[in-house]
Amino acid sequence: MKKVIALSSILFLISIPTFAQHQAEVRLKEQTPTLVQSELLPSQFNQQKQLLNKSSNEDLVLKTYTESNIGKHYLYQQIHKGLPIYGAFLKVNTNKTGGVLNSFSTLVDVNALNIETDNSANYNYWVVSDNNLLLAKAYKNGYEFTLKQNNGTILYQKDNRLFFTDTIIKARVFNPDPLTTAGVTYGKDGTYRNFNDSDYTLLNEQRKWVNIPAQFNADTFYLKNKYAAIVDIKSPNYIPSKSTKDSFDYTRRQVGFKEVMALYHISEVQTYIKLLGFNNLVKYQLKVDPHSSTADQSYFSYDPDTSLHFGLGGVPDAEDADVIVHEYTHAISHSLNPTDIIGTERRALEEAICDAMCCAYSKRINPFLWKNIFGWDGHNEFWNGRNGASLKTYENKVGDFYSDSEIWSSAMNNLSEKIGENIVMKLLLNVIPQLSPNTTMPQAAKIMYDTDSITNNSKYRWVLAEEFVARKMGDFYTGTNEVLLNKQISLLNSFGFANGTGNATIKLNQAGTFNIQMYDVNGHVILTRKNINQLDLNPTEFGAGLYILELNHNGKTAYLKVFRHN
Repeated sequence: MKKVIALSSILFLISIPTFAQHQAEVRLKEQTPTLVQSELLPSQFNQQKQLLNKSSNEDLVLKTYTESNIGKHYLYQQIHKGLPIYGAFLKVNTNKTGGVLNSFSTLVDVNALNIETDNSANYNYWVVSDNNLLLAKAYKNGYEFTLKQNNGTILYQKDNRLFFTDTIIKARVFNPDPLTTAGVTYGKDGTYRNFNDSDYTLLNEQRKWVNIPAQFNADTFYLKNKYAAIVDIKSPNYIPSKSTKDSFDYTRRQVGFKEVMALYHISEVQTYIKLLGFNNLVKYQLKVDPHSSTADQSYFSYDPDTSLHFGLGGVPDAEDADVIVHEYTHAISHSLNPTDIIGTERRALEEAICDAMCCAYSKRINPFLWKNIFGWDGHNEFWNGRNGASLKTYENKVGDFYSDSEIWSSAMNNLSEKIGENIVMKLLLNVIPQLSPNTTMPQAAKIMYDTDSITNNSKYRWVLAEEFVARKMGDFYTGTNEVLLNKQISLLNSFGFANGTGNATIKLNQAGTFNIQMYDVNGHVILTRKNINQLDLNPTEFGAGLYILELNHNGKTAYLKVFRHN
């Protein structure tokens, strides 16, 4: 673990404006540290510096560093008296040249808390609980992670599972599932049902021949390649299939059918993300158990073992490409951003991103009911599946990450219809490395909005803004006229400014004046005006790029962004 050289250097760097397929069989009641994540705005950087410089007991340590197509991503852990404060992070995302894209903080002012003192035991973490900073011990029991006080009181608990020489072999699979290729819904006219995983003729007829990369060794073909290996990890125990012939022709009732399904669709997801320009994700052979339990549950595990697990209950999970793609996207996400996921809302985002990927994957194969997430595994008598066409907004979230995930996944599916699933997936894969352990949906929306300005020169900003505003995820500028500070100040014609066809105007809607500063993407103040009631921005006076405006009126501050295209 590399210690930061100096806190001041970090703050100088950022001194510019700037689980599963469905519910697990046993789901822990999660408790979350009382930390709130916020984006750091220009006026807050000095406050953050002062907060951490109050005491020599405070420090920041670099916990993870990753690079992506969009830039570099740093996650710093807050340390107090040599122990980490659980969930207290500073996330900094920069472009490839070091310019900061955004930054988010859950750092805490320990001087404002009641700090526990106890020298009688060895502790692993501090935990913020209400107005207290408490000492805690960490316990791991399989997939369960718990933080407890010395007296046994549980402060935090979570399940770390995220639910849900080469040659070519031939195999028959569902692609993506039997209902989609048949063009029917589950149980139509009493047919197309699971029927206890039987070799029901109408279902077996939907198997399609495909080619799968596989391993050949000593005259035998094995169900493994550089992306995944079919293994037996948990009961019920089945020896992974192998053959001396290059053809793996199984009916759906046979165990080998689930195995070729998993290997094929994981390999196809890798082909797809490489097509999108992401060539180095999940750079290892992932262990996959297509028959990990008799329960109706699947999950991705990164601790203590990196593996995918599929259940056999209900409709066997590995018979539905949606489930396979969803779970493998957890592995992709972990590859892009190997940090802990703490907040309920962040977990909803994780589920939604995986759901959006499986929707995009299915849509590319066959658009029939592509927004029915888990269209074969769910939407039946076993469970309801998830709705990728929900009209829910951020105001409708209920605090359950499975239910709330439909808000974000449905927004992504709407965007896929408007600008194409490839564009949306590329944006999402560039967003993932920028997420912190506590990112909220509005914060993720802002990150995605800004990412479009970097990767696509803001080509889709109006479409993104329209969707995010409709989903109640914040105030995004839709290219028409915007109002802020309780409608006291208006931004007019930002669309014309962006395209060079007219001035953008910031004006006060009442008597009085306001102050304004304008920053470029490098954090330099390029314009300052005081005691004015209107400012016109002529696009011919600005180069292409992103500009941040800081407005002050009657003691209140607002920030907005304007773009100038080439």
